[in-house]
Amino acid sequence: MTHPKCAMLLLALLAAGCEREDGERLTRVGWKVTEKMEGAIPEHTPFDGPLLASSPEMRVQNRFRADKYLAPWALTVTGSGGTVTLSGSISEDYHDWAVNLAKSTLGVEEVTDSLTIR
Repeated sequence: MTHPKCAMLLLALLAAGCEREDGERLTRVGWKVTEKMEGAIPEHTPFDGPLLASSPEMRVQNRFRADKYLAPWALTVTGSGGTVTLSGSISEDYHDWAVNLAKSTLGVEEVTDSLTIR
């Protein structure tokens, strides 16, 4: 999803080496593109639900459930604030995948790895 301000910034950067009339023309085009983009962006996406849960631990848990490699494993995610603890049993093949997925989750600042490798 492209933010309208990003589109305007891009046009401003492109216009830096142009004549004044060119810059004004690019600005008008930028506003038209922005208007069309705003109408094309849906208010809700398929990811509005569980992937955007309120707490980092719920986000990690939901990402694990949605991941085709991690869904079969009985992994537990607990946490407080931005710290989450991963526990449960997992194969060595998927261990790093689980830890990296947790670390890359919005709101997660620290991951405590208590996973047992089978």
